[in-house]
Amino acid sequence: MKDKLTNGCVTLALLALAAGAGWLAVSMFRQGAWIKGLLLAMGALLFAAPLLAMLFSKPVKTEPEQQPQVRCMPLPTDPVALTALARQVAGEDEALMQAVKESLVDPDGFYKARSETDAGRDDDYYDLWETYRDEPETLRSVGLLYMLDELKAIAGFDYKTDWDNFAGRLKDLQRVQRHHLPVEVAQQDGMSNVTLWCHRLNEKWRPLGYEPMLIDADSDEYWVAVVPAAGPEAAREPAPGAGKRG
Repeated sequence: MKDKLTNGCVTLALLALAAGAGWLAVSMFRQGAWIKGLLLAMGALLFAAPLLAMLFSKPVKTEPEQQPQVRCMPLPTDPVALTALARQVAGEDEALMQAVKESLVDPDGFYKARSETDAGRDDDYYDLWETYRDEPETLRSVGLLYMLDELKAIAGFDYKTDWDNFAGRLKDLQRVQRHHLPVEVAQQDGMSNVTLWCHRLNEKWRPLGYEPMLIDADSDEYWVAVVPAAGPEAAREPAPGAGKRG
């Protein structure tokens, strides 16, 4: 709004100066003062030139900047869809799939038992179980993310994660190691941008038959999976800073 007001004032000022100089030039010509009239006429043209340029110039059409796209899917809550998700990200790991089935049948008992083990993430599982023990659907779905992360099928990141953490955790994923998927190609300087890094990985991984996928758990975390490459109809989201994430 301020820019439009400024431009309007400048236009009016140029118009007034051009009109004034033109009127004075005509007066000088009538009085026989040809040199003064010529100088004033040149001044009128000088002031009128920007107005004529604005009048006859066509606005340059700029193509909207195309944002990088990353495949994504919302975290489901029903057991059938959760099983399909687990099979999509780690279907070749039968031991993992068996654990997934057990967690979906009795999420309360399953995650309570995991919280009591000495597997290294017992505190995480205890916090998970304590937080969602009265919400079985949430415990079932969020718990699946925890388990897939622990077993190197997916990787979870805080939205402020740095490149070194992102690259290091992705290199540990089973499919990245099994299929020798390159990770360094996504590196960039500057602010943390998980979706942009995933987009860059996507460009290199798709010819190898895989692509990164973001699992949206409606939180400020990113959950990145490695899945078989899908067609262009698969849901994707703009890369720099997805939605509520920073």
